[in-house]
Amino acid sequence: LFLCHRYSMVSYDEFVTQEVDPFWGDGSTRESWKNLAERALSFALWLKDRPEEYMAMASHSAFLLTIFNAVFSSDSSETQTWFGTGEMRTVLVIYTKKEN
Repeated sequence: LFLCHRYSMVSYDEFVTQEVDPFWGDGSTRESWKNLAERALSFALWLKDRPEEYMAMASHSAFLLTIFNAVFSSDSSETQTWFGTGEMRTVLVIYTKKEN
């Protein structure tokens, strides 16, 4: 696991279990939008339970677009647009209980 050796001060135990990307299928078939949205929701729920006050997240633009448009609710046009390669945005995420 290359990252684990290069950045030994970071604990990857909870994240990196293999070098193979299980969401890329056979290498030419991408994950479905439904599966991507389910994975984004799972990540958002995991994030909600983290003790850290500040976090940095790096991801692919499709995942970011999905989490900000299919999982989180936002009035900002900034989170409704495609993320460029290497683009950084600051976002405040506030979890609230949704009224039925």
